[in-house]
Amino acid sequence: MRTPLKSAFLLSFATVAFIACRWIWTGHHAYLFLIWNLFLAWAPWVISLGLNQDRPVSRLSAVFQTLGWLAFFPNAPYLFTDLIHLHSRPGAPLWMDLILLLLAAMAGWQIGLLSWMQVSAFWKPRLSRFSYRLGVFTLPFVSALGVYLGRFLRFNSWELVTSPGSMAVSFLDAVSQPRVALSMAAFTVAFGLLLHLLLLSQNQGLFFATEKTAE
Repeated sequence: MRTPLKSAFLLSFATVAFIACRWIWTGHHAYLFLIWNLFLAWAPWVISLGLNQDRPVSRLSAVFQTLGWLAFFPNAPYLFTDLIHLHSRPGAPLWMDLILLLLAAMAGWQIGLLSWMQVSAFWKPRLSRFSYRLGVFTLPFVSALGVYLGRFLRFNSWELVTSPGSMAVSFLDAVSQPRVALSMAAFTVAFGLLLHLLLLSQNQGLFFATEKTAE
């Protein structure tokens, strides 16, 4: 098992263990929702396993799998935004909850990075340099938009499958309000740039897309 995958499992296990310890310490289960969020963060990695360089995959199948991955990928960086829940709670020092939320965010990002690397490795030799660079530039902003939809408009990735029509109507209704549209645009740019910086720090950013790719 590769080291990044080991790290993702270790961070996920540590998060769940920390939640259990907090529950025992305080008698309250305030952060159980992080387990579900972690589960959703693993979904894009599972989907990305279908894009295996060593196994023949048709272009159409690869496109659909990539779209499925993109629909669920925001669940990984979404865990960063769970820091919004940090406030004093009965029976637990604030530092305990801060460490827990940071641990969950680290786990979510490590999982997301694994799936990003899998998808990137699959498409890089199959796309022109321009197409690959365009994808690397665009996807963090698309993911940031997905995070906004989940965090602030309370959409769920599953709704893209179960009720895409009602989700589209709700989205159009939301963006028709100027304040919501401005907030969404500002968050998408700011959080998208954050994701770019995180990818750059892991040698997965746009700068590293300049290497020669198949034409």
